[in-house]
Amino acid sequence: FDDYLHFSVLQSNIHEIWLRRQASTLESRNCYTTTDCFDTFPFPRNLSDTKIDTATKAGKEFYDYRGNVLSDRSLGLTNIYNLLNNPKCQDVDIYNLRQLQINMDLSVMECYGWIDIELQHDFYPDDRKKIRFTPSPAAQREIFTRLVALNQEIAAQEATQGLVVEAGEDDE
Repeated sequence: FDDYLHFSVLQSNIHEIWLRRQASTLESRNCYTTTDCFDTFPFPRNLSDTKIDTATKAGKEFYDYRGNVLSDRSLGLTNIYNLLNNPKCQDVDIYNLRQLQINMDLSVMECYGWIDIELQHDFYPDDRKKIRFTPSPAAQREIFTRLVALNQEIAAQEATQGLVVEAGEDDE
């Protein structure tokens, strides 16, 4: 993809929640593979122009601001995200980046129509007890539950339309 709508979705904590549960691991790190994390991810569907515009704007703002922070600090993405996830870092630029992350997450939640979930962004331990700036564990569980349901709904629609090739079927 080469647009800010998909950037928003893929950089959102919504996608992060999916990949943390779907990804294989390599040593102590998640291993993002397209077959496990991307191909199975249920992107939002049937978006209105307003939702597209809101998520596009949020993604562009985050992307541009993050680029400025990277440049101003002469740091790479890993170091910037380490600061973003560090509760001790209260620098204005990192605080603003967190706020833009929240805005982007909210715009993506709106794309799914899940505005009833309170994200409650804060610093929480992940499954490896590493502290991250992310939605609350309760919000993460609800988002993952809904993503799984949406994934199953999309799979059923694709099967009905004959778009799915069952494992083991030969292409003749």
